[in-house]
Amino acid sequence: MAIPEKTMKQTKALQHPLLPSSQYMMTTIGLIIAVLLSIAIFDEADFEKTATMWVGLLLGYTLFHARFGFTSAFRRLLSVGNGEAMRAHMIMFAVVCTLFAPILSMGLGFFGNNPAGYVSPVGTSVVVGAFIFGIGMQLGGGCASGTLYAVGGGRSAMFITLFAFIIGSVLGAWHWNFWVNETPSFGAISLATDTSLGYFGAWAVQMVIFAAIFGATYYIRKKKNPPPLNHCQAAKAGSEFFGAPGLYG
Repeated sequence: MAIPEKTMKQTKALQHPLLPSSQYMMTTIGLIIAVLLSIAIFDEADFEKTATMWVGLLLGYTLFHARFGFTSAFRRLLSVGNGEAMRAHMIMFAVVCTLFAPILSMGLGFFGNNPAGYVSPVGTSVVVGAFIFGIGMQLGGGCASGTLYAVGGGRSAMFITLFAFIIGSVLGAWHWNFWVNETPSFGAISLATDTSLGYFGAWAVQMVIFAAIFGATYYIRKKKNPPPLNHCQAAKAGSEFFGAPGLYG
């Protein structure tokens, strides 16, 4: 039975409405605000600050649409034995270390900056902080970066986590000196500068570690035999399978 031409036109009108979708409008408004903000920053500061702002925006956009969280990879591996995200992390770390090793060794930087590794002491503060972070991340449903881009993506429930994160940061800054300077610590150690390995040797050691973790995920998968990761389900907030309110960590 043939469909009347009038009905077909009405159907096409519903599929392609004259007014843009709300997502399209929000994206357009966001881009306009970003451009105006760039002009304001460039006028008050310089191109370096403007470029930094756009790097942050692009990183946030990438993280949000890729659902690429740091803590969620550990959570999936430990809870059900799925190591896909952990393997992605190891590849990312390998690429980053490969690119940054020559930059740090030769001191190459933009805008006259001298890049250097951020090396911090390993001690009591790290151990205590790791446990507090793990508990807070599980209760809040995300780490710091995950919370920020989840809030930016419109997930209103994460505003509670963000508020608690701000309170915790203020309390941490209040007694920062105690944890950093008054608790037992092994001091800061850099494989590249504090040992005879140098940057190339430190890079090689890291590659071995990343490869070992990469291979260990397959061993864990074989032992636990987890179901395959449903990427559509993983992208949704409130995924019950992985035991957390979303995979934003």
